[in-house]
Amino acid sequence: MEARKVETFENIWNLLRENQDIIMSWGIENVVGCNMTLGFHVQGYKFTGRVFVSYDIDTSCLNIAMFDDSLGNVQNITGIDSSVLVDTLDQNIELVENYEERVSNQYGLSYGTANK
Repeated sequence: MEARKVETFENIWNLLRENQDIIMSWGIENVVGCNMTLGFHVQGYKFTGRVFVSYDIDTSCLNIAMFDDSLGNVQNITGIDSSVLVDTLDQNIELVENYEERVSNQYGLSYGTANK
């Protein structure tokens, strides 16, 4: 049973790493796996704090628990399919209504057509 637990948090990490451009925009750091849970710290436009993604063996789904930096529980999201994990996290950590404009202003980047 122990090998399955290790494999599970590694699988969660692999799902996130497949979308490295997105997870890097969160300022992800301090990634730690324990049992069937992966934890990490983020500094997104919408949320800053600790995020824990755990595998629920009974439902075969993922659950997300988010804690602000004072470790107050901010949000729990349950029953997440692995295919929408990154999108669900991104919507709760980083994406704001004017996301592209904020990134452009903060980092001097442009979206869409190339600068002429």
